[in-house]
Amino acid sequence: MTSSPPLIGTSFVANDRMDVQQQSVTSWLDQGFDVVSFNSPEEIENLKFNFPGVTFAPQMRTAMNIIGKPMIFINDMLHYFSKHGPEICGIVNSDIYFRPEHDIIGFIYQISKDAFLYGPRLEVENFNSIDGTLDPFGFDYFFFDKSIKGTWLETKFCLGMPFWDHWFPLMPILAGKNVFKLMTPVANHIPHPTSRDDSFFMFNDEFAQIVLASIPKNSFPDDLKPEDYFVYKKNAIELESRGANEKERLAAFETLALFLDALTKFVILYLDNNSDKIHIQD
Repeated sequence: MTSSPPLIGTSFVANDRMDVQQQSVTSWLDQGFDVVSFNSPEEIENLKFNFPGVTFAPQMRTAMNIIGKPMIFINDMLHYFSKHGPEICGIVNSDIYFRPEHDIIGFIYQISKDAFLYGPRLEVENFNSIDGTLDPFGFDYFFFDKSIKGTWLETKFCLGMPFWDHWFPLMPILAGKNVFKLMTPVANHIPHPTSRDDSFFMFNDEFAQIVLASIPKNSFPDDLKPEDYFVYKKNAIELESRGANEKERLAAFETLALFLDALTKFVILYLDNNSDKIHIQD
């Protein structure tokens, strides 16, 4: 066991799910984790009294200028971990509840040495429920040894925004690190409405370019050629810029969207095929 408990990084939000976040962080603290929340100074003033036992790390740099929200860059969290974190660090979405019947912290001590661990959430009606459905498309908790901190290059990905949760485990896999996918349902999540804004395509584009440049070309199926993405993207942008008729523009963007959707599904399968699947043995 390491000398310090693992440190969970998150970013609390002052919204109508405050009680959900409070229950979630309590489940982490009860397990023995240390917790740090990354927020702008203005947000911290509205949050700090609601989360006793949590350290707040003020962030002068947020994504406000690029997406209109003070979201936190994943790389800035990693920089903080490099300077202040213990041997094992993690990133967990603020509305994820760790189920108390599992010794999650002990398991992480055991598995995460020189390695990376991630897993999906269980969608439930309430946090006391033991029945639910594992989310097959996204991931909500990640733990890793600081020794692999150089795995991730600088990007625009932010906590709470799309595609970072696929990029984050992909990079250690491509770097040849030990990557484990936890299949035991340890992380409960209560579903809530989600919405897309104009930043969705920006993050999708960044994700696509990283994936297409990083995964060996012979790994892609025949109907998902990396070079096609740039052709589809260029065509859609050109039709939009010269004011082509709506039918042409919609068809071009639909082709691009279908490619991006297929790429995301490919990456999810790639992660699954290249991660060692494990369970907690209580």
